Amino acid sequence: MKLDLELARGALEEAIRQSLEGMAFLDVETAEELTDFESSEEMFSAEISILKPLKVKIALVVSAQCARKWVESVYVDISSGVTDDTIRDVLAETLNTAAGCFMKGMLQASQSYELGIPRTWKGRYHGSDEILLQRFFTVLDEKMAVLLTKKQKKSTRKA
Repeated sequence: MKLDLELARGALEEAIRQSLEGMAFLDVETAEELTDFESSEEMFSAEISILKPLKVKIALVVSAQCARKWVESVYVDISSGVTDDTIRDVLAETLNTAAGCFMKGMLQASQSYELGIPRTWKGRYHGSDEILLQRFFTVLDEKMAVLLTKKQKKSTRKA
């Protein structure tokens, strides 16, 4: 399946809105490029592969402050405190939901898709894949980036 980048942009933005507003009741605003994003802040990252019919990945990168506020909004009474593991669980679940919403926006109702298992980590996103789309959002007055990537083709040179 060939990727339509305009359709993907709209589907990605809508998927992020649906996921965050539906799961955590959070308002999501599209932002212009955030030039200071990831400059010196502690970050959390998550990534999920879309295996079929598109072979792309969606990555989510949020400031630690945003992630903590996000978890607090999901778990009204989190008396044990917000842990890194809890943040990673919430990011993984949200990204999984967003990937499903994205694919529903990209495909006709009769088409099926296959997702990989989300992986999350504390730290910046350092993917080596080609970035197809990069969208920025503000959530709870904090920064968030979402990337749509695909594996770069290996060059075949003859000596």
